[in-house]
Amino acid sequence: MIPAAVDLSTGGPEPFPLLIAVAASAEQRVRLAELVDDVAPLLLVSSLDELRKLLVPAQQPPPASPRPNTDYAEPDPQAPPVVPATSFVMPDVPDDWNHFTSYDGRRFSVRFSVVAILDYNAFSQDDESVKQVGEQENQWDLRTWRLMTRGRLKFAHPVDYFVSLEVKGKDHVGDGDSKVGFTDLEIGP
Repeated sequence: MIPAAVDLSTGGPEPFPLLIAVAASAEQRVRLAELVDDVAPLLLVSSLDELRKLLVPAQQPPPASPRPNTDYAEPDPQAPPVVPATSFVMPDVPDDWNHFTSYDGRRFSVRFSVVAILDYNAFSQDDESVKQVGEQENQWDLRTWRLMTRGRLKFAHPVDYFVSLEVKGKDHVGDGDSKVGFTDLEIGP
């Protein structure tokens, strides 16, 4: 295939011509390039398939999913329904009492809790047991008290805290042990 002569002397707003040639061998492509040198820009391809690949617009990749909005935070999950402090073997104090043991102010919050760990010992003895250890009484035993507080110090960067103090019952203090001690201390963001 030999291209026709192209006149580039006329200038104007029309598109610039482009000569496209198909030649199977490298020698044919070199020969065509020499013939049309300085006539027009030249696109040489080895086959029609190669030309089709160049002329068919490339398929665009699928659009990327939109960027997530990082300024949005999911709302706090709803608290589960409160179970009333009834119908238990050892019921809690009424939920309304929380208002008397907590404070939430502008600069800090605090909530106090008290937990008693109790044992109840019940005995059933035969005559042999009574001879060995004497008659044992059914009784309550205070193992320990836990006094706890938690809250938040509302600085520019808030700090949460939790402190738990234990007061041991008289039967649960070992030799040289203190009756009072910290069981938990947590301070953090």
